[in-house]
Parts: sequence; C-alpha cells; structure tokens
Amino acid sequence: MASEGGAGPPAGWYGDPNDPTAWRYWDGQAWTEHVAPRIVEPSPQERLAEERRWARYAKWAFVGLVPAQIGAQVFGALQSEDRYHGTLFTDEAPTQVSMFEPAEYALPQLACAVLVLAMTFVLAYWCMQAARVAQSQGIPIVRSPGWALAGWFIPIVNFWFPPQTIRSFAKDRTQLRHVVGWWICWIVATLSSVAAVFVAGAQDLDAAIPFLVVGAAGVASFALLGRQVVDLVLFVHEQGVSELAERSA
Repeated sequence: MASEGGAGPPAGWYGDPNDPTAWRYWDGQAWTEHVAPRIVEPSPQERLAEERRWARYAKWAFVGLVPAQIGAQVFGALQSEDRYHGTLFTDEAPTQVSMFEPAEYALPQLACAVLVLAMTFVLAYWCMQAARVAQSQGIPIVRSPGWALAGWFIPIVNFWFPPQTIRSFAKDRTQLRHVVGWWICWIVATLSSVAAVFVAGAQDLDAAIPFLVVGAAGVASFALLGRQVVDLVLFVHEQGVSELAERSA
C-alpha cells in the first residue's frame, strides 16, 4: 500500500485488501491484525424493497388475524362460562382457577391467542420496516424504528403508539388520516372481546353474544382497512423514492 514516492499513506482505517466487507488498520508501514466490519447503509431503494416485501406479509397477516382473534374471543367466552357458571363478581366464584381448564376450551383459546401474537409480530415488523423507509427519505417520524416495533407490545401505550407512529410515516399526515378510524376498529374489537369474557362468566354465553358479534365485526373491519393502510403507506413511500431519484438525476 505504498504511494509512487515509496511512502505509504498515514496510519488509519482503510478497506481490507483481502476482504471487501471489512476495514483493516494500517499503521503507516504495514497492515495490522485489527479489523472491523464495514457497515454500508442501505439505499432508500433497498429500504423500499424490504418494506414492499413485508407489506405483502402484513396483508396476509391481516387475513389470518380475523379467524384467530374471533376464535380467541369465542373460546375465551366459553371457558369463562364453564368456569364461573354465572358466579363471576359474586362470593360464590371459585378462588382458584387454572388457565388450562377446561381443556376443551382453554387449549383452542391458547392456540388462537398464539396465532394472534404471531400475526401481530408480522404487523409490528412491517411497521418497523416502514419507519426505516420514512427515515431514509428524511421524514421526521415520531419514534425510532425500534419503538415502531416495540410499541405494538407494550401494555396500555399500545392503544395509541402504533397509529400515532404510522401517521408520521408521511410528510403530509393528512395522507394517512384514515389510520385513526382503522385503529378505532381494533380498540372496539379488543374491548368487546374482554367484555364478552366477563359477561359470559357473570351471566352466560347468550348474554355475551352481542359483544362477540361486535368484536368480530371490529376485527374484520380492522383487517379490511388495515390492508388498505399498508398499501397507502407503501404508495406514499414509493412516491418519496421517485422524488429522491428525480432530484438526484
């Protein structure tokens, strides 16, 4: 690594001549054994390609979320009715209960809950990828990509973190104004699901049916509108990448 005059460059980190993915330290006279990975930031186009891939997964996750959430609601209500027989909130309610009893309701309910969690993770990961694309386009998002993912799973704050984060994925937030209505559907579905479990335990399954119906309608609306939100975010980011390409041309 010598110059034309025979002198080498000053000491410092340079591209490893034997590994294009790494840096190697040059001490001014020879290569040393000190190496470090060469971190290359993906381009906006590469970020967009990754978002596009996870957008497809997210749209399928919305499809799978509907039967999984409805199943969790129904089996949860059946389990509550069988466990309490109308005694919930009374002195006659059993003091020791197992989440795995009765097995004919508890196990299917647990399986549905695991599926809901898996679908939610896919949606959260898509949200993180979309946040990275927004960052690469210079859009001032309200939370980092890591928080865009984690916000889906933190109790209480996950009632407003995801929609608030997603709305910031566009420079003009009015482009994503439908996100609020979409998220209200999820809140309705969640609260109706919880209410159905309590009503089934305090009264019976028949009394819980209206809450189950509202919950099913809520999750179906959430999934339908959610697929449109994914497409809308992707459209906004595709426009942003096109504008960046035009400015650099």
